[in-house]
Amino acid sequence: KKALYGLIGSCAQFHKHLCAQLHKLGFVPSMADSYLWMRDAGDHYEYVAKYIDDLLIISKDPKSILNKMKKPEGPYEFKGVGSPNYYPGGDVKIRYNGECIEELALSASTYIDRICDKIETLMWWKLKGSMNPMECNYHAEIDDSDFLTGDDISLYRMMVESLNWLVTLGRYDIHYAVSTLARHMMIPREGHMHVMKKLFGYLVVNKRFSINFDTKEPDFSQHKIEEYDWFPLYGNIKEEMHHGMPIPKGKSVVTSGFSNSSHASCLVIRRSTTCVYVFVNGTIIKWYSKRQNTCETSTFSSEVVVGRIAVDMAVELRYNLRMLGTQVKGPTVLFGDNKSMATNTSLPH
Repeated sequence: KKALYGLIGSCAQFHKHLCAQLHKLGFVPSMADSYLWMRDAGDHYEYVAKYIDDLLIISKDPKSILNKMKKPEGPYEFKGVGSPNYYPGGDVKIRYNGECIEELALSASTYIDRICDKIETLMWWKLKGSMNPMECNYHAEIDDSDFLTGDDISLYRMMVESLNWLVTLGRYDIHYAVSTLARHMMIPREGHMHVMKKLFGYLVVNKRFSINFDTKEPDFSQHKIEEYDWFPLYGNIKEEMHHGMPIPKGKSVVTSGFSNSSHASCLVIRRSTTCVYVFVNGTIIKWYSKRQNTCETSTFSSEVVVGRIAVDMAVELRYNLRMLGTQVKGPTVLFGDNKSMATNTSLPH
């Protein structure tokens, strides 16, 4: 029997069937992500991640799980079984030292090659290399060039959607440029398209950009972290440990983050832009670049907004890690470049 692709309920029915099979093997959905199942394996946890109809098994012995899911023991026939090198849309580089992973890196070079070839075919021009995603003094909101017409509008939207997926795959270096150009998808101008071409030219030159996983704990000893008495303000409070949290196993991790804002970067409505990076040990895990929802009158207030967003992202990350059975070591260290904001939010007096 073959799955009937294209039907409205095909993906939902496969998900329902897969859930039943994973439950039989002792896996339960993680409270951090319902598409990520986990199972207690003694001194560690085993995981099965699902993306549409692709499965990623994380275990010390993944073949034992695979054998129980594929025929004749299980109901499935798998294709392309092995260590991942392209998932999902991103390139995965794994170098082993015996049975241990010595190097793990994620990139999007294959996807960039495909989308750039497609754009050159549709537009009938050659992409030229560029050293920057976007000029630092360019403001798309005050671009007064002619509006795009016809198929150019659809092409512009397709390019924005492709870039959004690239950001998801780890190209956080273009996040600000993509979010800026994405705000003009409804009525793009010729100047926006020119900047878009330069952005893809930057990707052609820098397509081998990758995220290398660094499991070493960062050393923050050079940074003085002072503790203050917050009891008069908040009482005897502690960090909330959520119900249903699995017992942490394996090595602990350290979380940290960097945040910054560009005050009144939008010259029309004077909104600021937020930028936040969050790390687990030495590896960047989450990134955020977006125009703020409010119009702040000072640099201090815009920095307070970005600080609040950074704290929310840190709380979310700590929750997800704990729900995956990972021990989070110490508080999350957040860095910023505005001393007024840091002093105002870290001192109880």
